[in-house]
Amino acid sequence: MKRTRRSKPKFNILNAAQTALVANVVTKNVFNANLGEFITGSVGGAYRPGSDGSTVLTAPELLGFTRSGWSANNIGGQFGSGYTLTSVIGANLGNNIAPILTGVVGIPIAFKLVKQLAGKPLINPANRALKMVGVTGVKF
Repeated sequence: MKRTRRSKPKFNILNAAQTALVANVVTKNVFNANLGEFITGSVGGAYRPGSDGSTVLTAPELLGFTRSGWSANNIGGQFGSGYTLTSVIGANLGNNIAPILTGVVGIPIAFKLVKQLAGKPLINPANRALKMVGVTGVKF
């Protein structure tokens, strides 16, 4: 019985870009912070998780970090009076449902169309160029 050789899965740049754009739409509209701000806790260029008081949520803030450090009491975020984690997420979702749906549905459709239109004339030469310069395991 002959074994079939399989190549390792390649890192697809276009799929990664699509995923990042969809993640950015979700974080921007659910947590009121773009993907970079959500991950780092730096809103407006300064590290300040929890300092907005209400509608902007970041991962460090939800994990209990503030500008002054970490505390178990801060896990889940610090909110202004009358706000809770569910009320903030609910309000952000309610205010931004149309952009979320447009981004989550529209971005993959747009990428699929671009891949079909660009197809062989652009993507194949780009993949060959990556291979020629020694970049392996990556493709468009």
